[in-house]
Amino acid sequence: MSLHPAIEIKNLAFAYRRQQPLLDIDNLTIEQGEKVMLAGPSGSGKSTLLGLITGVVEGASGSLNVLGQDFVTLSASQRDAIRADHIGYIFQSFNLVPYLSVVENVTLPCRLSKTRASNVQGSTTAEAKRLLQTLGLDDPALLKRSVTALSIGQQQRVAAARALMGSPKLVIADEPTSSLDEDAKRDFLRLLLEEADKAGAAVLFVSHDRTLTEKFDRAVLLEEINTAYSGKVRETT
Repeated sequence: MSLHPAIEIKNLAFAYRRQQPLLDIDNLTIEQGEKVMLAGPSGSGKSTLLGLITGVVEGASGSLNVLGQDFVTLSASQRDAIRADHIGYIFQSFNLVPYLSVVENVTLPCRLSKTRASNVQGSTTAEAKRLLQTLGLDDPALLKRSVTALSIGQQQRVAAARALMGSPKLVIADEPTSSLDEDAKRDFLRLLLEEADKAGAAVLFVSHDRTLTEKFDRAVLLEEINTAYSGKVRETT
């Protein structure tokens, strides 16, 4: 097993064209298997940082190593390949595919990545059903439905199962519990972290809710490490 951190940032700076810098981070390291909560007010740079870590935003200076690869210097296609093979992402709006069934949504990463598919023991359908059951979706009738027929809480669990499919090395969750009540939020978080542990995945969990910090190995406050943040709202997060 390689010894590199899941995420390692050094002297990372980013600005859109000639605008004021949005990010200026001296150092941030997340180790393999570590569970970290990232908190920060609107405008502190959360969305920009997630975009850089997942490789969908480019143009930063400094060093941003994700799973041992420097995303500042890689090409877009190289970043895309790493994201498909090794990163599971839970979007705030879930981004499920409406014309696919529940199970088809969950197995999608394995259809897009041979690496993710090869990590599955047995059939991808069976693994999808196992993840869904573990996350609280154990009604067989639900699995054949379109995801548009599910409740918000059910869609959230489908999105989490999809992110965990094929044992990614890094799971990123962008405000996935914002629409849940307190009991559902804590239940979902417990199940997510348990499944990430089984996969050996590092977790970067973004949330405004600082009452959740006790569930993680540690919390990172972006407004404290991002010296470009002045307290003014500059971006939508």
